[in-house]
Amino acid sequence: MIEKIMSWLLILLTGIFSSFVSTNYDEIKHQTLKEAISQHIEEMTLEEKIGQMLMVSFHEHQLEDYVINKKIGGYILFNHNIKGYEELKKTTEKIRRLGETNQGLIPFISIDQEGGIVSRLDSLFYSFPGNMALGATDNLQLAEEQGILTGRMLRHLGINLNFAPVVDVNRDYRNPIIGLRSFGNGPLKVANMAGAFMKGQEKVGVISSLKHFPGHGNVHQDSHLQLPTNPNLKEDIRGQDMKPFEIIAREGADLIMTAHIKLPELDPNNPATLSSTILQGELRERLGYEGVIITDDLGSMKAITSIYSTSEAAIRAIDAGVDILLLVASSHKVEDTIEKIRLAVESGRLTEARIDQSVERILDLKYRYGLLGEVIESEENYEDLYQATVDHSKRVTDGAVTAIANDFQLVPFHEGKVMVVAKKRKNYNNPMTKKRESLENLVRGYYRNSDFYYIDEHLNVEDLKNSIHQYDRVIFLSEKGYQSQKSSVLLKYLQKSKKLILVSLAEPYEMIYLGDFHSHLAIYTSQREGIISTLQAIKGIIPIKGKNPVPVNAE
Repeated sequence: MIEKIMSWLLILLTGIFSSFVSTNYDEIKHQTLKEAISQHIEEMTLEEKIGQMLMVSFHEHQLEDYVINKKIGGYILFNHNIKGYEELKKTTEKIRRLGETNQGLIPFISIDQEGGIVSRLDSLFYSFPGNMALGATDNLQLAEEQGILTGRMLRHLGINLNFAPVVDVNRDYRNPIIGLRSFGNGPLKVANMAGAFMKGQEKVGVISSLKHFPGHGNVHQDSHLQLPTNPNLKEDIRGQDMKPFEIIAREGADLIMTAHIKLPELDPNNPATLSSTILQGELRERLGYEGVIITDDLGSMKAITSIYSTSEAAIRAIDAGVDILLLVASSHKVEDTIEKIRLAVESGRLTEARIDQSVERILDLKYRYGLLGEVIESEENYEDLYQATVDHSKRVTDGAVTAIANDFQLVPFHEGKVMVVAKKRKNYNNPMTKKRESLENLVRGYYRNSDFYYIDEHLNVEDLKNSIHQYDRVIFLSEKGYQSQKSSVLLKYLQKSKKLILVSLAEPYEMIYLGDFHSHLAIYTSQREGIISTLQAIKGIIPIKGKNPVPVNAE
């Protein structure tokens, strides 16, 4: 394929240079590529075209069949594919080599590397704090830097596409699937932070996939388990949930993933992934998006599979305007989907012209990211890149510490006797020494005189209550403590205390479920760097922002 496209480019360019002086070069380049791709599409078989429209999960033994025989043009990595540093690099190199040799194209090699709770590479690289922590910094430079570092990590491993950033606005606090994965609850903040992250990845040559259009943040069901519904009015959906996609799409987004959710005010009959009203009417026509559209998983997510077979959902998605079908599925489902799409074209249910539209967008995207030629290997030094991820994570958590309340000026607290309450004993991986550190060791690095109480260790709440008078401060590290009866009882008891410093390590929703607290900090992550930043903020070493900002070393 690459030889054909390059030969066409040379032929077209030869005829162009004679009139170059009077013609815009960018327009020539675009038209030349378009004609070259169109010519190649004419020479492709239907099976080859369908293969380019698939993104599949896989096991090692399936790769040769998928790439060589089924001509599949995209692959997604999960934990079972990541067995070690060298093994992963060999896997991605094998996919590239097979694709170049047998398709004339380098396949999409993708992963979900959002940072935070959705990070597939935690065994190889230090995990970044999640998007809610990054959003709390309000620092676009940090967001772009995180995109650059994420992209550098992926390119180093041979991965060229990341299903990130998340562009969902976190509007429903009950949402079980977005939460910490969102940059925030305002569309402009989400658009700005996600846009900066996307630009960072683009700078190092990694494709970003915005997700999940038209917004998964305003529902309270999990689409992995059922079909969620957003019942809001069209104007509200457009002005809030869709708004970040609109802003970023107009800045030049390359790839957008659909959401398996239903929006009756936009389409009363179909989930967004299968809705031409939403994908064509809203995304393509109203928002003017010209890039590639990919589905969320059609192979295992019950929002779709409880209604349609994978092959039927795939046909409906293509008909609605989708370009790439993501299938986390068995080889049998993959084979069945390919066959059913082929039959749908032969029967006239789908037209080959419709297939060609998607293949043209896919090839254009691959061209622009250098996937029509030999990939230049990353020359990154692993240790340097690892150190950069650790340093960046600390800058994010330092900037994320937020004072939701500090009514009694309990923070900063420089020295004294501290009670620490946590859900359970926890050890953290020191990213530099690679040794395990206990929560006790981390805390005692800042407060030597401290005792620890763990809620999951048959904690007697009454005994704890009777001990509080011995301490100057009670630092309660809450990981969604409102979801635990014992934690809730204890938090309610401490709520009016002039000793309690509540720290939210996840979504800071304690105030929604239990009411306001006089001293409440949020860090939005439970990782080691978040704990250290929190302790340094309480100690007065780093500043805290929020409604009651706390400067460094304030007295």
